Amino acid sequence: MPSKTYGERWQILRQYKESGQSHIFVVRDLHGGERNEFILKRLKNKNRIKRFEREIDAIQSLEHPNIAPIVDFSLDPCPYYVSNFYRGPILEEKAPLPVLEALTIFEQLVDAIAFAHERKVIHRDLKPENIVFDENDKPIIIDFGLCYFLKEGSTRLTSSSEPIGSHYYMAPELEGGQNPKITPAIDIYALGKILYFILFKKHIVRENIEEGNRLERLSYKSQLEYISERILKRTVVLNPDDRYTASDLLIETQNIKQLIIEHYYPGLAGSKCRYCGEGVYKEYPKATLPIRTPGVEQDGTFRVFVCSRCMNVQWFLGES
Repeated sequence: MPSKTYGERWQILRQYKESGQSHIFVVRDLHGGERNEFILKRLKNKNRIKRFEREIDAIQSLEHPNIAPIVDFSLDPCPYYVSNFYRGPILEEKAPLPVLEALTIFEQLVDAIAFAHERKVIHRDLKPENIVFDENDKPIIIDFGLCYFLKEGSTRLTSSSEPIGSHYYMAPELEGGQNPKITPAIDIYALGKILYFILFKKHIVRENIEEGNRLERLSYKSQLEYISERILKRTVVLNPDDRYTASDLLIETQNIKQLIIEHYYPGLAGSKCRYCGEGVYKEYPKATLPIRTPGVEQDGTFRVFVCSRCMNVQWFLGES
């Protein structure tokens, strides 16, 4: 058992867990304060001190409500840092979740990662086990042990053959001992996989998001086509250049969430009526009506939907 205190402040209460590179303890702050328990992460192998320093630097640069902060640290003689202790479940334990609850959590995670990417930090190990909930049921991203800085002259601290991150959430460009250019797209891929998991508590094999794995087919909820088409097809894809940036993903998530709140699913039979909120739309045969704009007249093809309760009619422009 290591020394019972660190930095003349942190008294060890019990061992919490152990990873390949560190011991993790629950500690008490001898200086007092509102919180009575914290997490102390102590480095095992001093040959990994550079990566440990990078982890500390990354977390200190990311003051965000959905990222676990560092309370204290020391690099000599025994490298450690202290962070808040979150007693809530990890995200893996909460899945599956209803659509709006999942999107609300996802929105907060994307906001945190967009914040990190703006500050040139890539997490590289996003997965449900690295997201824990605080006492207010807010998701908190933890474990920046594999993070990467997008700064000029930043050196790589893992060999090209060393695996990076979880198998289920690892971007395809990181597999097979490849030595790719590290980009924020790595985190975007993982975020798409996380959203899929928290909706269905199911891992999908690589980029196989079509056919039987499409969300709306698994759940028979038509509004989930928004997520299949507008999130998964721009996150869980092979080519990193085809993925959203985190800021664009955040905007799209907020848009989709609002559409679902308003029961607005254009072109989808079975969606709730926008007028009465009780009936559902039934599609009628396509109709052709003239589209008139100033100085222009042309024909357009529309899809027609009528509410089963109040007979509200919605017209959606289809293929001309």
